[in-house]
Amino acid sequence: MKRSDRLDLVARVFDGRQRDDAVELGRREKALGDARRRLDDLESYRAGYADRMASARDTDPRQMHELSVLVGRLDAAIRQQAALVEGARISRDEARERWLASRQRHHAITQACARQVTAERIEDDRREQKESDELSARRFPLN
Repeated sequence: MKRSDRLDLVARVFDGRQRDDAVELGRREKALGDARRRLDDLESYRAGYADRMASARDTDPRQMHELSVLVGRLDAAIRQQAALVEGARISRDEARERWLASRQRHHAITQACARQVTAERIEDDRREQKESDELSARRFPLN
C-alpha cells in the first residue's frame, strides 16, 4: 500500500471527525438560540407585568401583591435562564473551538496527502524515464 493511500485513510478519519464536530457545533448553536429565545420571552413577560403594575396603582392591594410576586418569580426565572444562556454560550464556544481544530487538522492531512501524491507521481515519472532510457540504451548501444 502506497504511503498516499495510507494518508488518504487517515484523511477520511479526520474528515469524519470534522463532520461530527460540525454537527455538534450546529446542535450547540441551536441550543443557545433556543435558550436566548426563552430568555427574551421571559423578559418580555416581565416587562408586560411590570407595566401592568405601574399602570394599576388604583388596583386592589391583593392584586398588586400577586403581580409583585409574579414579577419576582419572573425575575428569578430570568436569572436562572440567563445562567443557562451563559452555559449554552460557553458550550457552543467550546464546540466551535473543537470544530476549528478538527477542520485545521483535516486541512493539514489533506495537504500532506496531496504533497505525497505529487511526490509519488514525480517518483513514478522518474522511474519510467529511467526505464525508458535504459531500454533505449540496450536497443541502441553507443559502441
